[in-house]
Amino acid sequence: NKQKSEKKKKKKKKTIKVMKEQTKTHKEPLTIVTYHTSVVAPYNAESMKESVDKLAALAEADRKRQELEEAKNKLESKVYSIKNYVEDNEEELDKVSTKEQREELVKLAGDTEEWLYDDGYDAGLEQFNDKYKELNTPAEKMFFRLAELTKRPLAVTKMKEKLERTRSLMTKWETDREWVTEEERNDVIEKIEKAEKWIEGKLEEQEKVEKHEDPAFRRR
Repeated sequence: NKQKSEKKKKKKKKTIKVMKEQTKTHKEPLTIVTYHTSVVAPYNAESMKESVDKLAALAEADRKRQELEEAKNKLESKVYSIKNYVEDNEEELDKVSTKEQREELVKLAGDTEEWLYDDGYDAGLEQFNDKYKELNTPAEKMFFRLAELTKRPLAVTKMKEKLERTRSLMTKWETDREWVTEEERNDVIEKIEKAEKWIEGKLEEQEKVEKHEDPAFRRR
């Protein structure tokens, strides 16, 4: 019995081999067709470009409209500004202009105002700019002469004082700053005298200028 038991233990096990199923992969190209079922079509490259171009055109049109509106408002404001300024400063303006010049300027402002609400209603940007220049040029000349009437003498006084202080400084430097040579001091004095001579010459020219004419020189 013992031997039979040992024989059973030594009995070999059978191995069954199973063949693995072989598979093949087949690739076929697919053609995909897109379509939409809604009322709104999806964006493609062409539609996107059209939209971008349309937005750019709208932005440009809005910019031009705003630019035109600003030019119109600027001209309208200048019209009222000139009329009011001439009326409020008649006595002062009489010192730098003739009665005819002031009347012509006010008339020009009135004609421009009339144009604004007539032919100017459909005018373009260039026309508004031309009208502004036409009105502003004679007005600025007149108002500038008035400003110079008071500010120019003050500027001349300050310049003369500055030149005199510099001359005194050169005299002081003869002892205070011995390293500054006599030649250098004389050069400065010469420039001072040249500037003073120029000022006196311009003042003489200004005396000959009529009140309605442009000044012989400006403070700047």
